[in-house]
Amino acid sequence: MDNRSAFFDGQTRYFLEINGSAVKPDVLRFRGREALSEPFRWDIGFTSRNANIPPEEVLMKYASLRMRNGKNVHGIVTRLEWLSTSKDQSHYRLTLSSRLALLEHTRQCAVFQNQSVPEVVEQVLRKHGLEGADFEFRLERAYPSREIITQWQETDLQFIQRILSEVGIYWRTEMDDVHGLDTYIFADSQLHYQFDVQLPYSEPSGLFDGAEESVWDVRTWHNVATGTVTTRDYNYRTATTLMNATVSVRNDAVTTGEHYRYAAPYREAGDDTSPEPETESGAFYARLHHERELNRSARIHLFSNAAHLSPGQVLEPQGDVITDLKEGIVLTLVTYRGARDSRLHVSAWGMPYTERYCFRPAEIPRPVIPGTLPARIESCEKNDIYAHLDGQGRYRVKMDFDREGTDPGFGYLWLRMAKPCAGETLGWHTPLIDGTEVAIAYSNGDIDLPYIAYALHDAEHSDPVNRDNHTRNILRTPANSKLRMEDRRGEEHIKLATEYGKTQLNSGHLVDRQGQLRGKGTELRTDEWGTLRAGKGLFVAADAQAKAQGEALDMDAALKEIDRLNQQLQQLETAAEWAQALKADIDSQRQMFEQRLKPLNEALVFSAPEGMALTSGKDMQLAAGQNLAVNAGGDISTGTMGNLTALAGGRLGLFALTDQLSLKSGEGAVDVQAQNGSMRLFAEKKLTLSSASDISFAGKKRITLIGGGSYLRQEAGKIEYGTTASYMRKVKRTMVAAAMSIEPPMIKGAEVSSDLPGQDKLSDSVCKSDDVVGVVESFFSDDPVQLDSVQRKRNAAEEIIKNGTLLLGEDHQHPDSRVVLLDLIAGGKVNKLFLEISDYNLRNRFVEMKGKLPENSAQWAETKDLIDSLVGSSETENRVKMSDLIHSALAKGIDVYPMDLACGVGGHRQAMRRRNIHMGNVYKTEATTNEPGVAILVGDDHLKTFPGRAASGFMRAQQEVPSLTDCCSLSPEQVLRFDGG
Repeated sequence: MDNRSAFFDGQTRYFLEINGSAVKPDVLRFRGREALSEPFRWDIGFTSRNANIPPEEVLMKYASLRMRNGKNVHGIVTRLEWLSTSKDQSHYRLTLSSRLALLEHTRQCAVFQNQSVPEVVEQVLRKHGLEGADFEFRLERAYPSREIITQWQETDLQFIQRILSEVGIYWRTEMDDVHGLDTYIFADSQLHYQFDVQLPYSEPSGLFDGAEESVWDVRTWHNVATGTVTTRDYNYRTATTLMNATVSVRNDAVTTGEHYRYAAPYREAGDDTSPEPETESGAFYARLHHERELNRSARIHLFSNAAHLSPGQVLEPQGDVITDLKEGIVLTLVTYRGARDSRLHVSAWGMPYTERYCFRPAEIPRPVIPGTLPARIESCEKNDIYAHLDGQGRYRVKMDFDREGTDPGFGYLWLRMAKPCAGETLGWHTPLIDGTEVAIAYSNGDIDLPYIAYALHDAEHSDPVNRDNHTRNILRTPANSKLRMEDRRGEEHIKLATEYGKTQLNSGHLVDRQGQLRGKGTELRTDEWGTLRAGKGLFVAADAQAKAQGEALDMDAALKEIDRLNQQLQQLETAAEWAQALKADIDSQRQMFEQRLKPLNEALVFSAPEGMALTSGKDMQLAAGQNLAVNAGGDISTGTMGNLTALAGGRLGLFALTDQLSLKSGEGAVDVQAQNGSMRLFAEKKLTLSSASDISFAGKKRITLIGGGSYLRQEAGKIEYGTTASYMRKVKRTMVAAAMSIEPPMIKGAEVSSDLPGQDKLSDSVCKSDDVVGVVESFFSDDPVQLDSVQRKRNAAEEIIKNGTLLLGEDHQHPDSRVVLLDLIAGGKVNKLFLEISDYNLRNRFVEMKGKLPENSAQWAETKDLIDSLVGSSETENRVKMSDLIHSALAKGIDVYPMDLACGVGGHRQAMRRRNIHMGNVYKTEATTNEPGVAILVGDDHLKTFPGRAASGFMRAQQEVPSLTDCCSLSPEQVLRFDGG
């Protein structure tokens, strides 16, 4: 039985029923609009005998519009309008709306975390009272959860329309006639259209349609569509992964061009070659946007009188239809118009049905937040003293607009913080703790792409810089570690400090907690341990460098002082060597100066122009793995109120060059022993041994006294004395022989009866001549070539250098050798010149200046001063200075080689050996044996050690010393000694 007859009489086509209301409306006319992804709206005009209908009798009441042809519209009354009143009736108009229209009256700012789009939509619908039977999701895809979905100043309807449009989900409305309610189907595929809707295509005759349901007056529009859609995005979580996707959906439309969309956004690119790419990937969004473009490529409009037509249906017109209608029409918008006195008129819009793509709702842009929003850093622990961060250094915040109650530390997604500097494990990050106010900004204004822009002070978190200390710049951490920079003119300072151990670096105008001056300059202090470490070297200086001008490692002042003292020590070493004293290890000091101090190579250098003091309340220790050198240009004073001990594993030497050496004991004895060797006392002048009491001489084997050619020898059981002239004895009385009154002292060492080896060495070591014992002969018994005129010397030298190497010996009191050598250089006879100069480093300068030496060169002026200082007093009697000789050679393009070990001259065997070998090695390195055009200029002392030249005496002990000619492999005929004779 058709219950519809209860609503309609013979004249009534349309019936409006308002549930729970006494109002009985009589439908006069209506207009309705239904579309995909929109709430429907029916404006219904009606008449009523009630001239004053209270709004509450109608508004928010469920109502149903029923049509005789079978269509029912169930909705809720959202609007009532009074139009007019006559004697018999009043004229009204109401709006019957979808229940989803009520979502327009709720506007929210809310955050949804870790939910998918369908889940968020369902949550919103259920909040408004819709239950499971009121809506249904018919989805072909699984939609991923998003970190965040933000609703920003949108109505709930706008919000769900927007997020559904982002992923291409549409909805359509169905009527539940059983419950008298509207229901909603959410779908993402063509599979969930309503099919099998067929109507004949029939043009009406005039205004008469024959009361048969049909469609007519079809119109179509075709547009050129975009050919491809390309998307690209950036995801900082996978920063180096390409996020490009390009999609062109297969279609029959006329297409051209490309739509490039940047920052969709999405998390992964997806497979843009697949017709079904990963949901919410770049390829997914590219396909979705292209489907939207194709939705607009063809549009269809038609008229009908069929009331059951509704959006989401696939209408299949029957009969002779145009090509665009053969596959059917997807209805997207349907409007209805009817009146008490006219039939229903339906106007429908749609697009051709295709299996290649689906209807997609128009994209609704997200709201934009152009500025920032306030929030507070949030930790899982209230008032946490440390920052709550994840593995990427991101923060949790609580948005100020968010009213939802969440567990602490979970009110918002993990956020990056913008910083002034960032990079691979580098950057500037001062952690923020719970409660700190921050400003949240949004990338490109996108409400779902937030980040922390900066932090702010507020009423609860005061600024460390305010009007009371406005001249300061402060960086301070929660634990009071700080960097403070004071800009007050004349009181500028910097303080870098931490509370642990009150460790501080203070520079400039130093002040205390009250701002009172407590010092100037720099202070590094701590209550804990301190370490100053520099792997390549450390230079600590009190040398002024005004206004921070100059190189940071400018050590000239310190190095000049060290070099000057080293040169002084070298002069002392030479004197000590002449005196056969134990010489200082100046070589190691020079090596340290050149290899460690000068380049500051893993060395520590302290320098102070006016003084330096080291003090300790208890002990002080100086230790060196190899050598410890202490040099002073003046005095070295060592004083102790206790004992002073000098221990040496090898030798211990004391040498005073120009003044006395004094060893005195104020109270105790002076004990000098050579426990396992000999002892020698020598004085150039008078040697005095005196005692206020007794003097005792004891020798285990013998005692020998020698003076002026006479001697006295005492040995076991024998006393012998002798003289070369007269023997005189002056005594008051002579005692006869008697027994010994004292016992001879025991000498520490071997037994009394043992015999010392080499008893006769003493007489052998005393030099003898025909007249007096102790006088040595001349060093030279057979001199080398000696010439008596400069011209003869020049001729001889030229002959030698033409055929081989010339070795010139010079006496520093006579200039002949340098004059001859200067003539040879001027005449182009010299190719290489070897000179006795104590600084071999000059070789590098000579190479630079060779053949291009200007007279006024600053480099030559400096080099000349250095040469003159090295040669020193030996230049006094020479007309040709060493620097003049070198200048002439360099100007001629001659190679000049300095060669000298700077170990002193004289008779010391090791010094002479080392020096001669060194000079010979320099020659052999730079020249071939007996190479023509080579000249060597040295002092006479290097000629004294020719084989056979030392006849006797002192030089007899030096016969093992190699001569310079031996070291250079030269013959005596190549040697010229100029001694003025």
